[in-house]
Amino acid sequence: MDILQFHSVDTLEDVAKIAGKGGAMEALRKLREQKATRLVGFSCHSSAETAMAMVERLDIDTMLIALNHQKGTQGDMEKAAIPAAAKKGLGVMVIKVIRPRETVADVRRKT
Repeated sequence: MDILQFHSVDTLEDVAKIAGKGGAMEALRKLREQKATRLVGFSCHSSAETAMAMVERLDIDTMLIALNHQKGTQGDMEKAAIPAAAKKGLGVMVIKVIRPRETVADVRRKT
């Protein structure tokens, strides 16, 4: 595998479960050491604070975040989470960058 990711890590409680003794990070760390996966990462959709906690607490390689102008994200991914990841040398991937259907009245989903 190229990347194994923790999906949708959106609360500090999620981070604590992943990072704690006996948590899932221990298993993924072993898989990386055994060369079963090259990289370990996570995705975060709604909390810059949570993304930063994952970056700061864990030995991970990548961060996949929702980055768009929609309301619903707590904190600022662009000004907080991305610089934290860059400081540690993580690969940063973004999703949901363009979401015009929610903001442009004449754009409709084709059915």
